[in-house]
Order: sequence, then C-alpha cells, then structure tokens
Amino acid sequence: MKGQQEVLQEGLKITTEIVTESFSKSLEAIEKAIIDQQSALQSKFPETSKLVEELKNLTHIKEGVKDFKVATDWQNMKIEELTKEIRTLAEVYTSGGIIKQEISFPKWLKTLAIAGSSLLAVTCLFYIVPILVKLISKLVKLLI
Repeated sequence: MKGQQEVLQEGLKITTEIVTESFSKSLEAIEKAIIDQQSALQSKFPETSKLVEELKNLTHIKEGVKDFKVATDWQNMKIEELTKEIRTLAEVYTSGGIIKQEISFPKWLKTLAIAGSSLLAVTCLFYIVPILVKLISKLVKLLI
C-alpha cells in the first residue's frame, strides 16, 4: 500500500506541477495580451482626442450655419418686401399715376406731441378760465 501511496503522491505532485506550469503560462499570456491592448489603446488615444475635438468643431460650425440660415431667411424676406415695393412703384410710374409719398413720424414723437399739446391746453385753461370768470363777473356787475 505504501507503494501505491507513493505512486499516487508522485502522480499528484507531477499533476500539480503541470497545472501550475500551465496556469503560469496562461497567466503570462493573459498579462501579455492585456499589455498589448493597453499599448494599442494608448496609441489610439491621441487620435480619438483629435476626433472628439473635430466633432466639437463641427458642432460649432453647424450652429454657425444654422444662425447664417436664419439671417439669410430674414434678409430674403426683407429683399422680397423691397421687391414688392419696387414693383408697385414701377406699376404706378408706368400707368402715369402720381406716386404718393407718405411722411411718417415715429410713435414716440407723436406721443410726445400729444402729451405736450395736452399739457399746454390744460395750462392755458388754468390761465384763461380765471380771466374769463373775472371778465364775466365785471360784465354782470355793469349790467346790474
């Protein structure tokens, strides 16, 4: 029995060495693969950073193009309005009609004129009404 135990012990020792050696080789292979992947990722990092920066730049360019489109649309609308006015003037001119020019004052100027006129009218009333009252009272005294 001792012989069988020694053979078994020897077999286990050999198996343990084989498994340990296999595990060590596998571990080394995994570590090498990890190191290779890390170096590959490190080499790709600057390129990825550049791509991210380019994407940011493209986003800014896209926003600029969108703002430009809005400004262009507004300008086209104003040009269309101007074109309509020119056509209207051309039609009036070719039909021999009179071109009516309208001078328009700004709203703030109209409001200022109304407020000033109202203030002047109220001031005149406060000045004229007492004079009229005195004049009427003198006329009444003369008649009585």
